[in-house]
Amino acid sequence: MTRPEPPVANHFHGFRKRTEDVSSWLRGWLWIVAHLHHVLAIVFHRLDPALRETVMIAVAQVNACRWCSYAHQTWGREVGLGESDVARLAQGEVALSDARLAAGAAYARERAEAGFGPVPAPLRARLRTVFDERDATCVEVVARLMHQGNMAGNGLDGLLSRWQGRPPPDSRLLDDLIIGGFGLFSIGVAVPIVSIVWWRSPRRVLSELLDFVRNYELHPDVSDAPAASGAAGS
Repeated sequence: MTRPEPPVANHFHGFRKRTEDVSSWLRGWLWIVAHLHHVLAIVFHRLDPALRETVMIAVAQVNACRWCSYAHQTWGREVGLGESDVARLAQGEVALSDARLAAGAAYARERAEAGFGPVPAPLRARLRTVFDERDATCVEVVARLMHQGNMAGNGLDGLLSRWQGRPPPDSRLLDDLIIGGFGLFSIGVAVPIVSIVWWRSPRRVLSELLDFVRNYELHPDVSDAPAASGAAGS
């Protein structure tokens, strides 16, 4: 079961982030596995990277996942998203400079806000006016992948909130340990990988990530987040 709650400022002063129980989260991964051929198409850049990152930023904003927002706002700049588009997406807006990106963002936001589930036929039809069948399905897969990652990031925040004596409402410790533990593991794996891709030291990437997440609820657009295409980190 997804527990959709709007985010609030000041991190954990009343935890109100979207979270899931383990059974729902695992069902999400089973859906991803069933569409593995589309995942591979995305990995091998058969989907426009700018569209991929647009969808991911849009979903991360709906789910208020600060960990994923850092990665994909930064990666979005790396693949050519403009600062104004990144800022709009981070504020929940979909009026972007490119019509295809705007259509992908609008679809992703509507799916995330509804908690996914079956795709309404009218929504799918609107997406198909812009994308062919393969790209339309890839947009759905990217959105669901980001949702799975967001739940892991929010699960990690749930653990941190518990550590501060503020357990998330309606959550179980076991759910937080499993999903949040996966989130922590994923960050540990992702930091060295993106440090190579972005030509930065892992220490610098981790420092920028922590700076971002500390300020995320107060400044969700994070328009001053560092671009990913700079010189090698120190």
